[in-house]
Amino acid sequence: MSVVRSAPISPEEKQSALEVVLASGIFARSVQLRSFFRYVCEKEIAGQADEIREYTVGIEALGRPEGYSLAEDSAVRSRAHELRQRLDKFNAENPAAAVYITIPKGTYVPVFVRRKHSGMDEEDTPAPVPPMSVPTVRAGAEPRHWKHLALSAIVVACICAGIAAREALDSLKHQEPVSSVLVDAWGPLARPAADVLVCVGTKMHLLVRPNLPRNSPDPRYPAFPDLYPLFKRHRPLAPGTDLFMEPADRSLAFGEVLAAASISRPLSRFGVGYQILPEVIAPLGTLTNRNSVVVGIPMDSNVVTKLLSSTVYTIEYSPAVDELAVIDRRAPSRLTPYAAHLATPEKVNVLYGLITVMPSAGVIGAPKRTVVFSGLGSTGTDCAAEFFSSAKGINELQNSFRKHGKNGFPASYQAVVRCLSSDGIVLSNECVDSVELVPSIPPQLH
Repeated sequence: MSVVRSAPISPEEKQSALEVVLASGIFARSVQLRSFFRYVCEKEIAGQADEIREYTVGIEALGRPEGYSLAEDSAVRSRAHELRQRLDKFNAENPAAAVYITIPKGTYVPVFVRRKHSGMDEEDTPAPVPPMSVPTVRAGAEPRHWKHLALSAIVVACICAGIAAREALDSLKHQEPVSSVLVDAWGPLARPAADVLVCVGTKMHLLVRPNLPRNSPDPRYPAFPDLYPLFKRHRPLAPGTDLFMEPADRSLAFGEVLAAASISRPLSRFGVGYQILPEVIAPLGTLTNRNSVVVGIPMDSNVVTKLLSSTVYTIEYSPAVDELAVIDRRAPSRLTPYAAHLATPEKVNVLYGLITVMPSAGVIGAPKRTVVFSGLGSTGTDCAAEFFSSAKGINELQNSFRKHGKNGFPASYQAVVRCLSSDGIVLSNECVDSVELVPSIPPQLH
């Protein structure tokens, strides 16, 4: 085997080689290795190899916090070692690959090599990549705390539990076949090699419980007296036990768990591999050149805020109704018809979900798509995800565009979905408006 130096490898060929490796299942059980590998490869493909450093890989690919200590956290180095081993194994098992990828020791910059099947020619081997320099970390940076990883694991576990519960319920019902209209609506996300990233926004909240650890770097506060009877409604509390409050920013509402479960159904039927990650591990930059689904509302999610920053519809607090509402930027002062109606006598609430479909930013190679599910709270978000995950909902959405004289789905658009819910469970949903976003260009992810 030898490599061919005379034929430059195009960005499209590099991207294709990356997708082949990711689709092989070599990283099927390691979300962080997949994120690491995709990040460094797509940086190199974009001509930004000089930005690949241990510190930036840790933050942008592995979800480490700003200012984390390289001396105390060896995650990037250990993941790089495992990544090199798996790539060596993949390259050995796939000798027919036209382009293979290596990550030389002493660097995190990938090397793409075109090879032919003939005798080894030492002059054809790629020149070694010089070792990378380690950037200086600002003084006084707070080290990573173990609780951050534990909370992220809890978030993912909650989502997985929700998916399992919803799939169990679906198994009791007749499951609709994958319809062509569903495939058309999901577009690039329905392709078998789509490798979809599902990013879920998490909430800032106060954790209330007895016996919070005193050695935590986060502050803790005595709980308000009014919280004691609320706490004891569903949880045991021994007489004389004090309650405390501690800030945490990685919680999920039940509707967001159900939304992730809804999304998993069509992706599984499409035969698409996907990862579900909390936003703290999958920040805005990880959506670049990715097929992705984002779940959350702007006030809880920086990713959703950025993606909806220039769309026709967004989710905002409306002083007119003293509630969250779907706001039309074309007439922001007009009283919105898409506001929640809560606590009706029948205990059925009226909520709204918002679906936003747009091309992904920074696309290299085949087109990629980003879909955002948001709404009036987590139940509205679940309503949007459930609507877009059913053939019935997609047919209704297609009919909405036909009323505007458009056949098929635009490259970039939004849809407002009205739903009835009770106790956080969506009872029904329907499309009440749709609008094409023009120009249909990918958002700038900064």
